[in-house]
Amino acid sequence: MITASVCSGARLLAKAGLLRGIPVTTHHQVMEEIKSISPTSKLDPSKRYIERGRVITSGGISAGIDMSLYIVQKLLGVKTALQTQKYMEYGDWRSL
Repeated sequence: MITASVCSGARLLAKAGLLRGIPVTTHHQVMEEIKSISPTSKLDPSKRYIERGRVITSGGISAGIDMSLYIVQKLLGVKTALQTQKYMEYGDWRSL
């Protein structure tokens, strides 16, 4: 099972105690709130998404797309992730 959050959804994971002591990212406007909810979380605003074990967090909404494609690749392989990216017309999809 994978538990993932997009954008400020990391607040829910923090309140559930799932971010204690692990590297995480979230929307830049929520970083301080995450620090107060889960002070041992290791916030990294430089990453679009971070996987630590079964928990994956992403930054803002568009970073959630990157994270989602990563999850598709992890579960279903590179070919399916690239097909999904092309179908979505996301990123450099024309060269796929």
